[in-house]
Amino acid sequence: MFNALRASVFAMSFLTSDNHVRLQARSLFRDGFVRDLPFVDEVSTKLTAACFTPRGCRDLREAADMFDAPLREAEAQKSPFVAFPELSGLALLGLLPRHEQVLSSLRAGLSRGRDVAAAAREAVQISQGFLSEVFLNTLSVLARGHRMQIAAGGLYVWEDGELRNRQYLFSENGDLLGWQDKLILSPFEREMGVVPARRLTPIETRVGRVVMLTASCARHYEPFAAAAAMGCRIVTAGASPFGGDTAPLVHRAREQSLVLVCPGLGKSDLFPSSREIPAEIFLPRRRVSAKPGETGGKSVTARVDLSGAPAFDHYTADRSLSFFVNLLSGEDPDADALLDGIEP
Repeated sequence: MFNALRASVFAMSFLTSDNHVRLQARSLFRDGFVRDLPFVDEVSTKLTAACFTPRGCRDLREAADMFDAPLREAEAQKSPFVAFPELSGLALLGLLPRHEQVLSSLRAGLSRGRDVAAAAREAVQISQGFLSEVFLNTLSVLARGHRMQIAAGGLYVWEDGELRNRQYLFSENGDLLGWQDKLILSPFEREMGVVPARRLTPIETRVGRVVMLTASCARHYEPFAAAAAMGCRIVTAGASPFGGDTAPLVHRAREQSLVLVCPGLGKSDLFPSSREIPAEIFLPRRRVSAKPGETGGKSVTARVDLSGAPAFDHYTADRSLSFFVNLLSGEDPDADALLDGIEP
């Protein structure tokens, strides 16, 4: 079923290695790596929501440049923290030889009317080694090169017999600080057999404690309330190729006194079902959106005050009646995992 994908991954395995991938990413820094982390102060720190547009790349250097472009925008704004949308690592499928045929094979394998879960499992098992190697090494070098913390989005992984949608967070030294599996899945991901996370995991960074969510969580207040209860002030909620209503995020920020960094996603031939989703940052009392021509790019940077303690407003919080209705009716298969897995 996936002969094109298998052949392309086999061919690329001869062209990639940890050292080769890192060398291509390092070539973007002609003046060497910077030594200091951009200005960080809890009263006045900048955060950036990248607007990432996946595209087919001819080589590793071009792929590194694709991820580097939003980081250059953030660097110009002296921002030490950048977030990418979910599944950003799947953009690297464009590196594969004859990637148009590969993507056509993938879409056929995941088309409705077939065993979608089996097809998804096979596709991830074939491509995971190549995608993970290139993605993790590239983002590690970029984080170190810019001295930035990067919530890098991620890709699908097959681990311990389960398929997961995983996001990664890198330190300014290029170290992998941690990861978070997706909590609330799209309907198609459930059909693919993706397993939701059973735990919300905050990660300590130089700009504070961070939780990585996705825009699919927007209509549920519970993950955001748990993040605030864990002492987080920053939550990433990246756009998805599967779409989703992001309008409730402005309320989630106000309810839980959180800063929501919501990276956007540009329209791409690699994800034909996706739509253009702008990058935005939601603060407890306002939202920050891109203005045409403001920075020359589509990423959004905001200066935030992280000095105050998280405050939960019991009177204005949305109790999300639909969540409990679905929970009682059994219509939301992710509800049990969400309630069982979030531990303050």
